[in-house]
Amino acid sequence: TVAGVIRSSDVAHLTTLIADVSRRDDVVRLDLRGLPVGDIATLVSEVQPTLGDDEVQRAADELEARTGGNALFVASLLHTTDWTDADGLGDRDRELPAELSAAIAERLAGLDETGVAVLTAASVIGQRFPARLLADVVGRSPVDISSTVKRGRRDGLLEDLGGGDVAFVHDLVRGALMPPDGSYELAALHRAIAEQLERQPDPDATATASHFLAGIAAGADVEKAVMWSVRAAHQSMRQLAYLQAAHHHHEALQLLAPDDRRRYELMIQRGRAQLLGGDPAYRTVLLDAVRLCLDADEPTLAAEAALSNNRGLYSAAGEVDHERIAALERVLETEQDPSTRSQLTATLAVESVFTGASLDHLADLSQEAVDLARRSGDDVALAHALTLRQDANYRIDNIAERLVETDELLELTANGDPRAFFWAVAHRATTAGEAGRWREVERMIGEADAIASATRAPVLEWYAAVLRGAWAIQQGDLGEAQHVIDRGYELGLETGQPDALIPTSGQQCEVLRRRGRYETILALADENLSEDLLRRSAPMRAVLLLEQGRNDEAHQLWESVGLGGALDVPAAQVGHNLLHARRLCEAFGDGDAIDVIEGHLAGVPP
Repeated sequence: TVAGVIRSSDVAHLTTLIADVSRRDDVVRLDLRGLPVGDIATLVSEVQPTLGDDEVQRAADELEARTGGNALFVASLLHTTDWTDADGLGDRDRELPAELSAAIAERLAGLDETGVAVLTAASVIGQRFPARLLADVVGRSPVDISSTVKRGRRDGLLEDLGGGDVAFVHDLVRGALMPPDGSYELAALHRAIAEQLERQPDPDATATASHFLAGIAAGADVEKAVMWSVRAAHQSMRQLAYLQAAHHHHEALQLLAPDDRRRYELMIQRGRAQLLGGDPAYRTVLLDAVRLCLDADEPTLAAEAALSNNRGLYSAAGEVDHERIAALERVLETEQDPSTRSQLTATLAVESVFTGASLDHLADLSQEAVDLARRSGDDVALAHALTLRQDANYRIDNIAERLVETDELLELTANGDPRAFFWAVAHRATTAGEAGRWREVERMIGEADAIASATRAPVLEWYAAVLRGAWAIQQGDLGEAQHVIDRGYELGLETGQPDALIPTSGQQCEVLRRRGRYETILALADENLSEDLLRRSAPMRAVLLLEQGRNDEAHQLWESVGLGGALDVPAAQVGHNLLHARRLCEAFGDGDAIDVIEGHLAGVPP
């Protein structure tokens, strides 16, 4: 048996031979193509069995991107790369195995000086490149470029994608042609590419910004690098690539002088993009922006930064963000516009929920924000004030009021910013649940899921999962509830939510309670809660003991706290503690306490 291998680039030179041998009965011709990514993943898992599924897929994707599925290159890299290294093959300077270097060098050996220069410029443009752009960058005619492309195809370096686009057969070839990182040659080519790109009718902002930035060392226009970075950020925001947008804003900020006013606007835009993308660094960026804007006597921008530093509800359940509150108070001292003051006041009210402020104070503060918004005639400000009022004015005896407000809120936000509509829907779902309107709850949660999915905003995806977990528990689907709770917790951690554990632990406890696993709940509370949280959760823990028939222990725990202790909690927790307290007092025959509790709970639906 004789086996022969012919590259596709050699077929044109061997047409007669191939035709002759193909007519023989004892000859079998096989067309071999690059390995698909699924087959590469199988190889990865066999060669490196210690890798997890995600690592195997990452390695397979990276190998396919770098090699085009070339079996020789895949096998060589697979056996010589540490795939537990998070950088994988991303580092072009990583030394290649000797047999790969030799194979690539053999292919490049057929290029003349012009071919090397042209393809070097092409390698800087990217893995794929328009032939016309390459001609403009190197200052050669389309005929010259066409000739070089033909030779590149013949030598197995390039492939014609049609429509004037060409690509390297795989990234290893491109990497072998790239000038060294940090070299003037590389920077000069980036500059030339950037200057040609901006002459195109509709250049890609991200690519243009990238080349301008990389060409600064060779004299590229810094102002244009800033301009294109900002355009790239706006393009990324339209594509819902929030963290990519934040990166572009950061690149632009690095080029601006400390006293350039544009810094403040870009910091605000960067912080907003980070918030939407789930990067908790947004908090510090926007607090810094408030401080710098106030110091520079830019109160309007300071207000914009302070208002952007809010995720749609309080900063963290059970915690107080004193720096955010201080920033809001400083800006309120300088801001006179009623619409802006309304939004600042509403945000201050919701950030004060866990400060120990009374329910009446929080209600008055959030009502002041609503009144200011109504007088200003600004529907956006009114929607903001009503949204945050649902947390600032949350109490168990004002469900009817909150239903009216969320009716108006849904109407105000239905045709505007989908993120504003998300919070309207989320608050309506909660309030409708308290009112026992279960069909409406299901519909609202469906709306929340759809908005979170459409906007691809991780913070909204997290909160939608919290709502979905509560709904699954309500429906008694504990298996689905556990799945959603776990996913919600993952999303909370991934997006840096400081209170991700709170809704997770609450829902997890309810699932365990419904499964009769009381001891597990109490053990988890003892192991994980601080002394203060143990005190605040005492009524709930006493009810759990009561449900187990451990009446003496329940009574002892309740007496250690009493009704005064049940009320000595942040405003948002008072209503829940009152319900637990009523159940305990009914069990222990404390009629006087029940009368006091009923006074607090007046107006609550059955």
